[in-house]
Amino acid sequence: MYSSVPVDIRVADEVWLVVASLHRQHAEREDFTIREILMRAEMCNFSNEKPIRSSVKVHVDLHCVANRSPSPARYRMLFETKRGYRRLFRPSDSYHLGRGGGKDRPTRLGRPKALHPYLDWYETESLTMDPKSNQDSLMSLRGFGKEIWRTEDADEYVSNLRAG
Repeated sequence: MYSSVPVDIRVADEVWLVVASLHRQHAEREDFTIREILMRAEMCNFSNEKPIRSSVKVHVDLHCVANRSPSPARYRMLFETKRGYRRLFRPSDSYHLGRGGGKDRPTRLGRPKALHPYLDWYETESLTMDPKSNQDSLMSLRGFGKEIWRTEDADEYVSNLRAG
């Protein structure tokens, strides 16, 4: 099913491809455990190596994770949603400053055509996976909490604070 990708695929690209395949198969899921990702990597075997390369785990855990400090890689291919969970990085995600400009997906140039459907899917779906991707996170807070500061409630609010 996944055997058309050649052996010389980079580890970071392999990790991205594995997580993309999970997202495509389980569109209802937000994220995946590191264990699920590693199990899928074993199943897909994109690099045609058994067992999977040991560096795959390090890339899933650290090297590809946008919101962790770079050590040493600056990839932004994955995002840690909570401890032990990852998903593909989205353009609207925050990331560690040291990863600025880091690669966030495999490039098409010089990559096997088997990757292209995954890249096409990501480029069309990544923005729809995140409903707030076109919304600035600070600007989305505009007006938040304004109901507590209405003029008719302000005196009552201060009186309640003073009363204890």
